[in-house]
Amino acid sequence: MNIRRLGRAALPVSAALLVLLGTLAPASQAAPLFEATESSAVIATPGGDTEIALEGETISIVCVSDVQTGSYSSTSFPTLMLHPSLGTCELVGFSAATVNTESCDFAYSPTKRIGADLYNASFGIVCPSGDAIRITAATCALSINGGGSNEGLTNVQLANSGPGVEITPLVGGISYKVTNDGFFCPFDGKGDRTDGSYTAVSGLGAIPMSGGLGVAGT
Repeated sequence: MNIRRLGRAALPVSAALLVLLGTLAPASQAAPLFEATESSAVIATPGGDTEIALEGETISIVCVSDVQTGSYSSTSFPTLMLHPSLGTCELVGFSAATVNTESCDFAYSPTKRIGADLYNASFGIVCPSGDAIRITAATCALSINGGGSNEGLTNVQLANSGPGVEITPLVGGISYKVTNDGFFCPFDGKGDRTDGSYTAVSGLGAIPMSGGLGVAGT
């Protein structure tokens, strides 16, 4: 028997097997998308209070008004950008707080379907150069910058609900910087932190001004 000849004859079979296995491998699935029936403005309002918690400071900023607005011109898109306006806020147990969001937006991107009409999503803070979310309360002040470590954060759920989408953020790991820790301020000194969180337990209903909005895909 010519062993060398047999070995050479086997090579095309092996190559063909690899090609076959390649065709049987499952294709990677695209992330789900927001789907709209038409371009529209959109407004998101909460069912209850929203909270910015500063875990390292063991203190929270609670806002009873959190209106987020935006728009979209496409009927299929990966990210919904909403500009937050947080009003009537309090640095709990200390004083009233002002939250100035400047030109920063919140970015919501569906990542995976986890149930009927229910999706996981990522969260990001997007600000133009020089802008930030700035929070002041009497002698306390902090800023939250966009981009960097404040992109691609997790633990947001999106649920199709009626003509729109209910957004439930339970986001942790937000980076911020304490810029002032004055007299009686309960902060633990100035400096950078990475233990902020943003939650809206009751969810925010994102309703388009016209048409319908939802999430579709796997």
